[in-house]
Amino acid sequence: MKSMGTRLWEERKLAGYRQEELACKIGVLTTKLQRAEKDVSYLPFRAVYRMSECNLDVNHIVTGNKHPKIENSPFDALDEEQLFECMRVLMSAYLYGRTVTDPAVAKDFGFSNTYVRYILNAYFKNDNVFSFLHRQSGMTQSQLAAKLMIDDKTFRKLEKGKAEPDCEMLEKLYEIYAITPAFVLKERNAMLRELSFCIEQLGDFGKRIVSYLLLVKSEEYCNEEETVVSL
Repeated sequence: MKSMGTRLWEERKLAGYRQEELACKIGVLTTKLQRAEKDVSYLPFRAVYRMSECNLDVNHIVTGNKHPKIENSPFDALDEEQLFECMRVLMSAYLYGRTVTDPAVAKDFGFSNTYVRYILNAYFKNDNVFSFLHRQSGMTQSQLAAKLMIDDKTFRKLEKGKAEPDCEMLEKLYEIYAITPAFVLKERNAMLRELSFCIEQLGDFGKRIVSYLLLVKSEEYCNEEETVVSL
């Protein structure tokens, strides 16, 4: 597989940005971006978020899996909170399906089937991903920190939201727990790409889930409108 730096270079070229142009847009020095493309350093959280806003496929950059964005997506009308909820359900179904059909996948990701069944109903919701892992894994902060190859102090800061994960940490979250960047960033373009990926992987089953989710969201919207009118 190509390195993260190479994938970053490819996505920048595909989006039509020069190094200095993209560096300016994502708020880093050009030398910082150059070093990231050479796999010498990692970009900070805010830079990755802004790259997604610039329509670079950050899921591909971090995970190596291309997540093409579908034009005129059925999710385009949803707001960010609704997108996250739909993505949570689809990704949970995708992970559950993989672990049920191939127990080796569960083992590779450090999951048990019980754990995956839990996230089928409660995949992060609005939790900080690090507090979610701490609460659901049954591991101590020190154990999780060691698994993520960081010190205890850094993990505590991440769990309390006093620090943000850089691109290296996003890569670790995916490699160890199958948590994709879209779930951590919660940026609109990244979530739309993630939804497209999940639908593709789930096939007809995914399409049925989408139809149901959109119907539920439509009914919720109508109920909210009725409440406003009655007031």
